[in-house]
Amino acid sequence: MRRGAAAIIMVLFVTIAGLFVLAAWQSRLLLAVQRRQSVSDALAATYAAESEIYDWVARFLGDYPELFNPALTDTARNIKSQTLPDGTKLNVSGQLVDGDQTLLVTANRQFASTNIRLSRSQSEETSDEFDSLEIGLALDCTTSMNEPATAACRDTCCSGATCDNARFNNGTGSVGYRNCMTANGCATRIAEEKKAALGFVDAAADFASENADKEVRLGVAVFRLDAAWAQTPVADLGAVRSAVEGGLGRWHSGSGGSPMCGLITGSTSIGSGFDLMNRDLEETAQTRRKQVEVLISDGEPNSRNAGYTPACAGTVCSGGGCASAARQYLECSLRPLRDDGSRDEAVDAYAVTVLDSPPVAVTDIFNEWATRYYNSADATNLGGILAGIFDQIVTQFSTINIKRLVPTPIR
Repeated sequence: MRRGAAAIIMVLFVTIAGLFVLAAWQSRLLLAVQRRQSVSDALAATYAAESEIYDWVARFLGDYPELFNPALTDTARNIKSQTLPDGTKLNVSGQLVDGDQTLLVTANRQFASTNIRLSRSQSEETSDEFDSLEIGLALDCTTSMNEPATAACRDTCCSGATCDNARFNNGTGSVGYRNCMTANGCATRIAEEKKAALGFVDAAADFASENADKEVRLGVAVFRLDAAWAQTPVADLGAVRSAVEGGLGRWHSGSGGSPMCGLITGSTSIGSGFDLMNRDLEETAQTRRKQVEVLISDGEPNSRNAGYTPACAGTVCSGGGCASAARQYLECSLRPLRDDGSRDEAVDAYAVTVLDSPPVAVTDIFNEWATRYYNSADATNLGGILAGIFDQIVTQFSTINIKRLVPTPIR
């Protein structure tokens, strides 16, 4: 009996112990499942909270419509306050700081805090779309334009003293020099200037025909000491072409000469060409009209006329000893009005020279104040240079630039 009772008690003890072990195991299993669910719920809640925070960031940086309604003011304003699923307390406020929209997102949770501050400029810089294009083209009509277009031709037809401009342009040696150039098929600088100018007019005409909704006006001027319009800027580009075709020849004057050059006299005053265009383009300026000046010269400024009186102008002079005043006149003609010059800052100015070794004092002026400056010792390159300039003009005229300052997030 005792042995039987002992066996029964042992079985009951093992059974009870087993039940305790099973219960403990089941409890641990259920606890693990619950913990996993809690972690999953926490992650989901946290993700929802982070999504809400960065949704405000995205809408602000993306310029979300009516994000601020009413509009922000210099006084900070609470935009939104809420408790997110994970217990995070979210606050969004905004105000204008020095005219810039500023957003502050604050997220406070247990043991953690997130602060995001963003600033966005409201200003936009936009270039106006132009309805019309007006260009002044000023051409050098000084006697040095009779020189050969290339150095090779010049070296063939003269040397030393016989290359003096006064000799082959105005003196007794001019006929022989011209005959030599003709016999060797040498083009003159003025002939290449004419060819380049005609190409420029044709390019303008092609652009006008392809853009019937845009008005294109072009004028051609000539300059020496003084300057004058051979054709004032007009939309009739055929008339402009006729003026160039009939106004410029193979030579500056004489047989086969250039009637256009008879409009003016004197030495080289490059500033006069820009001065003429400055004054006349100012009179025809319109809000939606793009204006451009282009000037070609093969000389160095050695004279200045009396028609220019801004604060930066010097004395009026001509001939020897006038280089300094002539350069000052050129600089004043190119400088924008805000710098005490005579050119409207909205008017682009392109300068082209045909010189073997341009003097630094002159190139410094062009590089400082002209929109773009070009030089070539070979006048046969003028056509390509003017074609490139016209492409730049058209590109700027046809492009509308809209620039918005990039928002900068600050954490």
